[in-house]
Amino acid sequence: MLSCTALSALGDYLAVTALALHVQRQSGSPVTVSALMLAGLVPLVIFAPLAGTALDRFEARRLVSWTLCVQAGLAAGLAFAQQLWQLLVLLFLLGTAGAITQNGLVALLPGLAPPERLAGVNGWFEAGRAAGVTLGPPLGGIVTAAWGPRDALLADAATFAALCLALRLVPARPPAPVPGPGPGRAERELTAGIAFLVRRPPLRRAVGVQIGVTFFLAGVNVAELFFATGTLRAGGAGYGALVGVWGLGMVAGALGAGRWAPPGPSALMALLSAAGIAAGAAVALAGTVATYPVAVAGWTVAGAANGVLNVTLRTLLHRGAPAGLHGRVFAVQYAGYNAAKIAALVTAGPVVVLLGPAGAVVAIGACTAVVGAVGVTTSRRRMDAE
Repeated sequence: MLSCTALSALGDYLAVTALALHVQRQSGSPVTVSALMLAGLVPLVIFAPLAGTALDRFEARRLVSWTLCVQAGLAAGLAFAQQLWQLLVLLFLLGTAGAITQNGLVALLPGLAPPERLAGVNGWFEAGRAAGVTLGPPLGGIVTAAWGPRDALLADAATFAALCLALRLVPARPPAPVPGPGPGRAERELTAGIAFLVRRPPLRRAVGVQIGVTFFLAGVNVAELFFATGTLRAGGAGYGALVGVWGLGMVAGALGAGRWAPPGPSALMALLSAAGIAAGAAVALAGTVATYPVAVAGWTVAGAANGVLNVTLRTLLHRGAPAGLHGRVFAVQYAGYNAAKIAALVTAGPVVVLLGPAGAVVAIGACTAVVGAVGVTTSRRRMDAE
């Protein structure tokens, strides 16, 4: 399943790149490209509570398998869509189905290994996704240039089908017990994930740190284009290499965190927060020095810290939440993560205009490091209080 997850991530980003290039050439409008991205991201946030509840109330492997089949059909439909409204509708439906598969695949991970090896499984899962995210955009550009966007989208459909078949090898995850009837039962079911996190301060802090880090750090995706091509004068190739080393750093960081993750929740929380500080400091240093070699080194370190943060958070939630709540707890986490990405995409542009590319990179890095430092401070205070 882990290798097919990597393949599916590669297919997703190959398809996104092909669609973005196709729409940009057809319309020439950045607003249209933004609408395309938001059409796939917004349903991941708004349908997360329903998706998480469904994953805990039904047999998750079967639900994810059927949803992957639907996604394969939708991706194939994108390959033959002609009008912009058709693309937007299909992307919205694809994102809606993704609310189930994104959370469901993570909820199924504990079935792949015993508890003591769970961090390693999370490491390989994150490394595979990071590798797919890194390789997908350049391959999408190559495939689109050589054969057109349709082949890229059909390749994405094939990766959904491959992942669906791979799930047959994953142990089934039995549904959680259904609570008895009573007033407000539906509301309690939908909010059980966030209610659980509210009652567990260590997990609540961990999710909060990741959302805060994501809100600031995702702004790099906007600023780095102008930073690389403008401030650093590295050109398109230099920009592509900068994006690539971040992904390679994520692969290395995820594998390292999976192999050497500390066993206790307090140590994992400290590592998660330290990763936020390291990512922010590396980005801020790159913006301050503003030379290409330092930027490459900073992006590599920040990517590695990003991978460490994702693995440690996922391991904390797997260990700290009951299996019957995994779908809803991860739905809360991913909803917050995707909402932070959307907010970053909306706010980063004006920040780049206001501060300039290098100034924006410094501000993004500094704010990210502050979020990590707050996580360390609150964790220490909690430990002292206990």
